[in-house]
Amino acid sequence: MKITKIKLHNIGPYIGDNNLFDIDVNKKKNIILIGGKNGAGKTTLLNSIKTGLFGTYAYGLKTSSNLYYNSLNKIFNYVESKKRISYFGIDIEFVLIENYIENTYLFSRSWKKVGDSISETLRVKKNDSYLDDEEIEQIQTKLKEIMPPAIINTMLFDGEKIAQIIDENQISEYLKEIININFNLNIFEKMEDDINFYIEKEKSRKTFTADEINLIEYRNKYNEAQKNLKNLNDVYEKYNKTATEQNFKLKNLLKKFENYGGLNDKDRFAMRSYLELLENNRKQNMATIKEFLEDDVVFYLNADRIKHIKSEIEKEKPRILLQYVDEISSLLGEDSVKKIRKDLHNLSGNSDLEIKYHSTPKLNKLIDDFFSRFKKLDTEQLKTILKSTRNDLNNTKVYKQIIGKNENANSKDLQSLLKEIKGIEISLEDLKSKIKDIEKEIKRASSEVNSAFIELETIEKKLDVEKKEGNSFFIARKILKISEEYQKKQTTNCLTKIADLAVKKFDEINKKENYITKMEIEKDSYKITLYDNKGIEKDITILSAGEKQLLIAAIVWSIFKLSDRNNIFTFDTPLARLDKENRALFVEKILCTISDQVLILSTDEEIVGDLYKIVKNHLSKTYTLINDEKEGKTEIKEAYF
Repeated sequence: MKITKIKLHNIGPYIGDNNLFDIDVNKKKNIILIGGKNGAGKTTLLNSIKTGLFGTYAYGLKTSSNLYYNSLNKIFNYVESKKRISYFGIDIEFVLIENYIENTYLFSRSWKKVGDSISETLRVKKNDSYLDDEEIEQIQTKLKEIMPPAIINTMLFDGEKIAQIIDENQISEYLKEIININFNLNIFEKMEDDINFYIEKEKSRKTFTADEINLIEYRNKYNEAQKNLKNLNDVYEKYNKTATEQNFKLKNLLKKFENYGGLNDKDRFAMRSYLELLENNRKQNMATIKEFLEDDVVFYLNADRIKHIKSEIEKEKPRILLQYVDEISSLLGEDSVKKIRKDLHNLSGNSDLEIKYHSTPKLNKLIDDFFSRFKKLDTEQLKTILKSTRNDLNNTKVYKQIIGKNENANSKDLQSLLKEIKGIEISLEDLKSKIKDIEKEIKRASSEVNSAFIELETIEKKLDVEKKEGNSFFIARKILKISEEYQKKQTTNCLTKIADLAVKKFDEINKKENYITKMEIEKDSYKITLYDNKGIEKDITILSAGEKQLLIAAIVWSIFKLSDRNNIFTFDTPLARLDKENRALFVEKILCTISDQVLILSTDEEIVGDLYKIVKNHLSKTYTLINDEKEGKTEIKEAYF
């Protein structure tokens, strides 16, 4: 299917009936380039394709309803819709190959609005003849199979949406959707739902045996347990993803805070602890110095005199004792003290000297204590203590200034950052608690899944022994099993092919050679794992925003090449996050080659200069949308800026 013309009447900013886009292309010139500033009506063009072809079905509805009419009011021209009676229309011309014959269809969908009431008319022309109601129903059904709205949604590379997907780390979810739709993997889920619906219906009619009913109930229990486990794992992934993002944000905020001269809680605590240590050391040192000044400085200043006094007292002691020897000899006898008298005479030396101090035992002890204290006094240590005290005092002043600055309420930047940091830290603590709780729930849910599986397997084995092959229940079970196995196999096969082709394409459009040499896409979560040329896993989160956009583009390109859709593919301002060199490679290798019909919606800052030269040889037609803000309308000019 190839869309060739789009005509709009009072849709969005396109007022009147002269708003025609001829978008017919050929393989050599496969690009339609439409330029315009934001708000000129580029997105309106895309929405018009879906609405014009599918009407209510474009919005997921089966019949007209208030929800549909509310959606229409959003694409109707605002000025025209305010009139008492107004008319709106979308014409879509496309070519379809049917039985090897090329047929041209024209879908003309129009609306008449009277007040709040809207009526819709659809006329369909095949070649030169209008179709009747039955034929219109047939071609609409056929279109839903060939290119339903879900497919059209995936055939859009919206730069803003891709940027949002990257920022919110929703790459896996985005890829899962477009892969399932383009490879029809969701058809299996629909078929399984239909079969399960049939089984439940037959169960209500009581056409199954007790064992078969048992199996249905256990299968439902198993499916519910699996669903619950998946939901819990999704929540767990979400929490972990959020925690990773919050930690990354916190790290950046702390770095910014420190660059502003701020202190985080850890550093502030360490600094306060060190400050407390300095204060304690200084107090101890000051106590030592005070004690010295109050008690020991006198001994230090009279050190020589104290030494002399002690020396003289030592000399006087034997002479003083000689005075008491006569008294002792009168009591004990001369013979008993003869040796003591002799030893004291020898120690006293010149016994004629005057006894000056005549010290008592108490005075001797006091002098010994003073002298012992003096000997313990280390003056070099005192000098070190004084120097250390001065340094500690200076450091204390500096640390107090730093802490005071961080706690200063007038420092708005620091206070704002501190508030944000505190908020994230509280959020991370909450997430930590939630992750811990969800891990317990996952463990419990895993146990329930395993138990349900064992119970289910036991009943299935029992029924397999009976082999009631003619039984509709047996056939339904067999189809479900085959479908499940085939779906897994197809999914694995598709993802492997996509990953292999995407690596090659990424290598073409990324300026870093052999940056990624292997890619894996997990079949359940669609999580992407990358490997470098040494086979070492490369975390996707370390890729820049531009590199992630190139990676997504390479995967999307691979999906559409392998699914062989080759329908119209639209790029809406896709280059915002790419640098100059990567922009050129993206335009040449992705944009120009993804499909036989490419629609590029560009601002005046994207496909210009050298990039325009790259697409020039591929251009079939160019348009510029000129928006008149005063009139609230857009005119179509057949040229590019």
